[in-house]
Amino acid sequence: MRTKTPRTTTLVIVLLTTVTAVATAQIGPDRWAEIDTLHDRDRHDTVLQMLAELEVTATTPAERAAVLWRRARAEFSRLDLALYTGDLGEDAAMEQLEEIQATADAAVQAGAAGTTDRGAGGPAQAYFWRGAARAKYGELRGVLNALFMADDLREDLRSSTAADPAYGNPYYVAGQLYHLLPGFPISFGDGMAAVSFSRRAVDLHDAAYDAGAVDVRYWDYYVRLAENLLARGSSQRRRDRQVAALKSDYAAAEDAFERGMYYEAVADVPRQSDEEEAQELLQFVINGLESQATQSVRDRRTLEDAYELRDE
Repeated sequence: MRTKTPRTTTLVIVLLTTVTAVATAQIGPDRWAEIDTLHDRDRHDTVLQMLAELEVTATTPAERAAVLWRRARAEFSRLDLALYTGDLGEDAAMEQLEEIQATADAAVQAGAAGTTDRGAGGPAQAYFWRGAARAKYGELRGVLNALFMADDLREDLRSSTAADPAYGNPYYVAGQLYHLLPGFPISFGDGMAAVSFSRRAVDLHDAAYDAGAVDVRYWDYYVRLAENLLARGSSQRRRDRQVAALKSDYAAAEDAFERGMYYEAVADVPRQSDEEEAQELLQFVINGLESQATQSVRDRRTLEDAYELRDE
């Protein structure tokens, strides 16, 4: 079984989000779709300008929530990329993260928790981006602070999956959270849960991509699943037993978050060892990104992670 390296102590939040926009009183679905497409292309400054204009015209709590969680998402995404490129220092980032948490919290308070509409109120996204900001803040403050914030982050992820069980981001982050945290009695880290959460995120993304609901690959989803598989390090025979043992837990799960924790019990798990599957996933990512005519900052970061994991 592989041991974790210092590189795995960073919690990387996926920045791509798929939403199904619906008409609201003033802001139509085409406008939301335009903003979300620009987000997927990392046009965060443009997105923030558009959202500033829309915030003036938002007339309902759902519309205001839709503007606010998208603003939190854009500000977080811009910050995350600036940290990676070195254009933003950690102290300044922590100040901004406090503001992003407040923005996402305002989205929750603006009625997001009272609607199941992803495109408008977006409770799943509001909870998620509040949790993402908490996670990044805890990461920058250090391990002890991250442990202190872990319960709040888990509850945001749980609330996000309750609002929309098919939203992949909270499962993706839960996979990293359970991978990075120490286990009992210090915290609730769990290698089996980490793999199940990550596999759930990948399967949801694959379904959306195959259906045409998203037109870009979330390459980092595959890298994080590979990382968690390498950390678990089970042989094919051992993981067959492990997956079989999850079935009763999955059947007894009380909500979408717990079902994500035991998802391997019902997933289409390849008959391979963790090492074999991880290497195939990493090569899939490397081939896909290397074949692209151009690579974004995010693509380059993901490619670096894939090569580093493959060559360990």
